Amino acid sequence: MDTPLKPTSEDLMLDYAQGNVAAFTQLYALHKAPLFRFILRQGIHREKVDELFQEIWLKVIKARESYQTTARFQTWFYSIARNHLIDDYRKQGHFIATELEEELHEDINSPDIEDVIDWARKKEHLLAEVTALPFEQREAFLLKHEAGMNNEDIALVTGTNKETAKSRIRYAMNQLKKQLGGS
Repeated sequence: MDTPLKPTSEDLMLDYAQGNVAAFTQLYALHKAPLFRFILRQGIHREKVDELFQEIWLKVIKARESYQTTARFQTWFYSIARNHLIDDYRKQGHFIATELEEELHEDINSPDIEDVIDWARKKEHLLAEVTALPFEQREAFLLKHEAGMNNEDIALVTGTNKETAKSRIRYAMNQLKKQLGGS
């Protein structure tokens, strides 16, 4: 028995542009966590992350009727997010410093509490190093590892070419390895 294919993000956005609110609900469910992490990892205070997250979704809602399938939905979506973040940075006059507010999702009474604490420290260190990357490298790294984009889509979102996107990711990875003590 054939199972029906899941609609793509492109299909969902087109359906939403035609007034199908249920399509937006699915689209939101698919992309809310990666977008939130993308914003959070930019080095922005948590309270501001929530505000930017909502503003970006409002921009997507307002732009729904102009959506075209000339590019992947993810490319269009993260272009909106990136442009909004850049606009916000300009309004602030500088890049906002982060408060790394990552919560442990483990039970504090776990028998492996030392492992959990060690993992949390390593995670906090990694997040601090990602936040410390130059903007272009951090952005490319997060688009690849948080949004799951390929180099070609990253290039489209950031307005560069594929090789530049690839280089930024490589430089970010090298910097992270160096800072975290890897080879």
